[in-house]
Amino acid sequence: MRATALLTIVLILALSAVGCEREDLHYPAPAPSPVSGDTTQKGTEPVDTSQSTPPLDEGKARELAARTAGQWRGTLSTKYIDYRGVTITNSCLSEMTFMLDEKLPAGGIGVEVDSQNGKQVYRMSFDWEVGGDGRLGLRYADSRTMHSTKYVLSGRSLTLRLEKQDGLETDEYLLERVGE
Repeated sequence: MRATALLTIVLILALSAVGCEREDLHYPAPAPSPVSGDTTQKGTEPVDTSQSTPPLDEGKARELAARTAGQWRGTLSTKYIDYRGVTITNSCLSEMTFMLDEKLPAGGIGVEVDSQNGKQVYRMSFDWEVGGDGRLGLRYADSRTMHSTKYVLSGRSLTLRLEKQDGLETDEYLLERVGE
């Protein structure tokens, strides 16, 4: 009886640790592959890293990271292939916080919190960095590595598409800056 109750509690805790978009993560997290991005920016003009351009210099990568730093809130739409090969789509509210680390050239640490129906369903920390190719890379605490294929900063808006290199997961964020 105690073993059954303990197993039930462990199962509930394990299921509550995954986010609205991630029911299972039974596939490896490969390193991101380089893809160029358009990072031309002046003031608060849109910065779209989904177009091919020459590599960024370190100063521009730092500037893009500084613009990304902060707290963002909005919607997350996700599509992934589960361990059975079934495509799962889902959406929820998401809040992402990007904090700069002065020891890194253009990145830091962060946290993602997702919720549905007013309840938190996912919380995970991550390391992040703007690469010399203009892409945003995130490595989550569960070892998942994602990279941006779309990364548009426009005023107080951030449009972000993160993909796993293996193509098994795509997350689309439409976020607005919180505060400031």
